Formats: sequence, C-alpha cells, structure tokens
Amino acid sequence: MLNPTFAKVVSWYDNEWAYSNKLLDLIVHMNSVK
Repeated sequence: MLNPTFAKVVSWYDNEWAYSNKLLDLIVHMNSVK
C-alpha cells in the first residue's frame, strides 16, 4: 500500500517534471525560431 503523502509527492514531482519539459521545449523552440 502506498501512503497518501507519498502519492501526493510523486504526483507533484510528475507535474514539476512535465512543466520543466514544457519550459525546455519552449526555450528550444524560441532559439530555433531566431
């Protein structure tokens, strides 16, 4: 069984990871447009 706090931390990390990837994609895109 997963404890609820652990599950929250995992989902938070998952969101942070997705956000970081989107930000990175945006930066790469902006650089390639120039």
